Amino acid sequence: RVDTGFNPEQLLSLEYRLPRNQYPDGEQQWRFHYQVGDRVRALPGVVSASNIMALPYSGNGSTGTFVVPGMDVAADHEPRAQYNIVDPHYFETIDIPAIAGRGISYQDQPDGLPVAVINRTMAERYWPDDDPIGRQVILRRLFTRGGEDVTMTVVGVVGNIKHRRLDEPEMPQMYLPYTQHPHLFSTLVVRTKGDPMSM
Repeated sequence: RVDTGFNPEQLLSLEYRLPRNQYPDGEQQWRFHYQVGDRVRALPGVVSASNIMALPYSGNGSTGTFVVPGMDVAADHEPRAQYNIVDPHYFETIDIPAIAGRGISYQDQPDGLPVAVINRTMAERYWPDDDPIGRQVILRRLFTRGGEDVTMTVVGVVGNIKHRRLDEPEMPQMYLPYTQHPHLFSTLVVRTKGDPMSM
């Protein structure tokens, strides 16, 4: 009876990892993942498909500290957020509701403006009386960027989900595009019209 924040019905998932000797470059990695999604979405019986880094309840997921420019906080008390790396079809595929702004886009290219979509809790907690769209957030020591800080612009707000367990408290969550944070690892998530196992 717990509201997970997304629709887990009729979802099929598959985790895979690319061999680094064949896909050493970040652009090769995210292009492969995007092509997988494109091909699967074209299959009969598929409603939607997406590639993400960490599937909810898979045991995978990343948490990092962040700061909002102008926020007064001690270095050892910086707030934490869950973050995930997704393609443009993720919110549609697992049915996370959009609240404001936009989602991840194919236009979010590696040489473009670094962007993030945040959840409702993060928006309400750090911009309670303001619009978070267009605001910046600095995510500390990103593993996909060799441990460097990354300043991102908030482009959208979506609903909260429970990512690790059903009894976890609401916390800030951020979604980053695969194009700007490529990785060898990915999880394909497919929503089907009929029995997922038939696919």
